[in-house]
Amino acid sequence: MAKDGTIYSTCPVCGYIAFNSQEEACDNCGEELTEEEMRESGFSSMDSLIRLDQLYYFVPDDEKAAITFEQPTISEDGYTLDESWRPSVSKDAIKKQAIHYHEFRRKYPIKVEIIKKGQD
Repeated sequence: MAKDGTIYSTCPVCGYIAFNSQEEACDNCGEELTEEEMRESGFSSMDSLIRLDQLYYFVPDDEKAAITFEQPTISEDGYTLDESWRPSVSKDAIKKQAIHYHEFRRKYPIKVEIIKKGQD
């Protein structure tokens, strides 16, 4: 598939036809799949890096939300889902990761401060 002169293939992480092989990254989920990224993450295979990235990609932000691999046919950024793509992680593995993720977020919440300009 081509978009804006870029040829895309299926992203092994998110399943959308949005993987830019020249950039070695997905224009939909933003994951980089490079040898350097693989080594920095401590993996010896790209499949291991993909599985890790999928664990984080599919953990829902809302801890009460169900874990699902169901995705829109067209992503928010306009990329088409490859209907033949399947994740390489299980829902059980994502559930375990979600527990750790949400515990971490409770322990270390993100604090946002809004500063308004011009109020003196």
